[in-house]
Amino acid sequence: LQAVADFKLPEFAFERRMLLRPDKDLSGGVKAVSLDWIEEMKGLQQDIERAWTLSFSAHKDDFNEANVKTDKTCAVDEILSMLADCQQSAVDYGSYLENVMGIDKGAVKCIVATLESYCETLFALYNDIEDRNCLTRLSEAFLCIKREVNDSLVSKNIIVFVIDDVSRFKEIITFKEKLCVDPSNEVYVIFADTYFKDIYGNVLEEGRLADDGWDKVSISALSPDIIFFMNPYDDQNPCLTLPYEYFASTMYRYTKELIYLAPKVDEFGLKDINDIYNMKHYVTAPGVILADKVYIQSENMKNMYVSKLTEFAGDDTKDIWCSKIEVRPDIYGFDLGDIGVANIDNTESTIRKNLLFCFGENELFEQDSDFLNVALDERLGLLRSYNESMEVTVCIYPPEIEDEYLDLFGGFEHISYTDLRIEDIEKYDAYYGSPSPLVLEFVRAGKPVMIADYDII
Repeated sequence: LQAVADFKLPEFAFERRMLLRPDKDLSGGVKAVSLDWIEEMKGLQQDIERAWTLSFSAHKDDFNEANVKTDKTCAVDEILSMLADCQQSAVDYGSYLENVMGIDKGAVKCIVATLESYCETLFALYNDIEDRNCLTRLSEAFLCIKREVNDSLVSKNIIVFVIDDVSRFKEIITFKEKLCVDPSNEVYVIFADTYFKDIYGNVLEEGRLADDGWDKVSISALSPDIIFFMNPYDDQNPCLTLPYEYFASTMYRYTKELIYLAPKVDEFGLKDINDIYNMKHYVTAPGVILADKVYIQSENMKNMYVSKLTEFAGDDTKDIWCSKIEVRPDIYGFDLGDIGVANIDNTESTIRKNLLFCFGENELFEQDSDFLNVALDERLGLLRSYNESMEVTVCIYPPEIEDEYLDLFGGFEHISYTDLRIEDIEKYDAYYGSPSPLVLEFVRAGKPVMIADYDII
């Protein structure tokens, strides 16, 4: 299409400014706000203690009785006003935490409990302003808040997963659960609503909305320590889009570390031309470039990513991709042995793909027999030429004609249609050949389906 078009087709292009990192704006995050609130309350607490000391512990010899009574009344009114301010501030802070972090979060419950205890002590001092013990307990209650905010919030890692595809989230669910078990982490999972685009790129109202049960929090309000995300496209996907808040170009401003979780794929090498070509659709994308780190399944796939990104952005960027991309096979549920050590050590090698080649009885009625033999021989010869990178299994449909036509496929592994179970389809990477009931099963399994056209030789 580009060859015949008289204009440049829309396509994501690399710009050097994408490698620049803007200043992080974490000032509105829950940790920064909490620390500011602690300092503000610390000042109020000190003012209360100072005013109380001057009012109830001062030497009265320097004042006549009228002056002492007047000064004390003014000071008491001031203390009562500050106590009311402290209570309102504590209530507001508790409501803020519940709105930003969620009312059901353990950290929020712990902090709110100390705020409630603090407010009870405030009330006791308010009712008996001259009770020194109440003033001491108020100071202790504030220190409890300060410790709890530090232990339950400030010292913890706030981690957010931004998910737009539940099936992909299942790939790394074990990794997420490990993070949740660690008491030093506070983990959130956000499902980002997705919206369809029309052919002109305009966002439609209809979309795939998030189901209940996911965390509903604001990225900018949380300002997490780490954000894991899976959609690298920002506004570059011509079919679907996410709310702007979940673009990588937005999120990286509100987190200390933005990490892209690369999709789990079947391993491939430099000889797999189709796989390498398809990398342009999910590797050379804004999220991969803007992320602080990229987690990937193997050293082999890291090499493939580095090669593709270097080709896309320029030879002088290779060190950037090598440093940014981190091999984390544990996240994807397997170790290095599961994906072939030989393939990891040598990117020119390739793991053999499993292809199911189905030959259907319909071909016998739709094609001249001599022509069909020539066309079939051509296809079988082509499949044999890819023997090093592809393992082909032949299936003949319906099984009643197997015995008659099986000799045509000498040298290829054969599986009878009657022996092929639905769960066996998982071991194949793709379907090729004649239409058959297996096509639907491969589609349901998310496997590529290619229908052979024997008219083309």
